[in-house]
Amino acid sequence: MREFIDQAEAAGLRITEDPAQLVPPGFLVQFQSATALTLDGWELGTRVLAVVPNSGDHGRSADELVALVNELLTLVDSDGPVTAASVQLPNDPTPLPALSVPLNIT
Repeated sequence: MREFIDQAEAAGLRITEDPAQLVPPGFLVQFQSATALTLDGWELGTRVLAVVPNSGDHGRSADELVALVNELLTLVDSDGPVTAASVQLPNDPTPLPALSVPLNIT
């Protein structure tokens, strides 16, 4: 997972696996599952959350989220449908708008 994050950072994305380090707009990577692959190690199931500040304007938030997801999808292909989500950061009780992109990493 670290290799993916390093590649995304090198491409200019603000991305972290630590919710305390996320500064929206940016991406939060969350581990979901691990599957053993025959002879090839493991496949990690993750979700990459595109997160934007809560502006109070749903249309603006949606536009910002779509733009973020499009940036991510220039690097990788989603392994499932992109779905709506929200993220609550440790230092802020207000849920932030997000889109969840499933991604399997080998």
